[in-house]
Amino acid sequence: MTWRAIARCFSSNSAVPIELVKLLRTKTGAPIVDCKNALMASALDLDGAHRHLRTMGLANAHKAAGRQTTQGVIALAQNNTGAVLVELQTETDFVAKNGLFLSLADTLSRIALEECEKTDSWVDPDVNKVQERAKDQFSDTLLAVRENIVLKSITGLYRRSGQTLSTYVHNKAALNSSLGQIGVMVTADNVENIADGRNIMQNIAMHIAVANPSYANLSDVPEQLIAAERAILADQLKHLGKPQKVLDGIIQGKLDKWKAEQVLIEQAYALGDGKQKVISLLNGIKIGGFSRKRIGE
Repeated sequence: MTWRAIARCFSSNSAVPIELVKLLRTKTGAPIVDCKNALMASALDLDGAHRHLRTMGLANAHKAAGRQTTQGVIALAQNNTGAVLVELQTETDFVAKNGLFLSLADTLSRIALEECEKTDSWVDPDVNKVQERAKDQFSDTLLAVRENIVLKSITGLYRRSGQTLSTYVHNKAALNSSLGQIGVMVTADNVENIADGRNIMQNIAMHIAVANPSYANLSDVPEQLIAAERAILADQLKHLGKPQKVLDGIIQGKLDKWKAEQVLIEQAYALGDGKQKVISLLNGIKIGGFSRKRIGE
């Protein structure tokens, strides 16, 4: 409906001027009827009407809180100190592509990065504190889209002195290149000493998005996890009735295959022909740490 058509819905002696409704609608994205009612409730005070709408947005959030959120976006923010990935969820793909929703995700990622720097807490950033700092924009977005919105998680990655930070966002949203369906951040040492080191690490970040490793290096895999996997394999193979030495060889082979699937540097390079391992690309680069986040995982 055009604003000319909307204006015809307002009588000439309407208590709420159409121009005020238009201003509030532009500012908040709230439905027209809600804008009109908010202006009436606040005696035509634009700021008061905005506050009224935010209260309505919070009320709508409480009503929608139980509804399932399976869509959304991953937002990346980074600087010289580190990077964060924020997962913001909503109910439908339609809202997940909404400009207000994407803008909220971008804001939350920037606030999260500030909080990580300020508190030096990169491992477990405070989700509630980040959301509280963006509460007005959160409320405005809830009011406009009328769906449940959940700040699902925040993950930070600190860049130590001398390390290089590489990031990648897959299936990018229209708003900007820091929003998408998968986000990756990875740190590494000795990158600047290697020819084409930055391009290598950018490709490694893309590989992580595709291959989804669990660990960066073999030494990162917990010994108890390896022992548990070995015990599972031994139990699965005991029915074969083979000599223990033969069984040990089979188990070790399967363990090596399992490690190759879990450990980044042992994986087959996803952007290649499948025969080349990631470790062969590094040329002396040492992976520090990484994080990968995909919406809904």
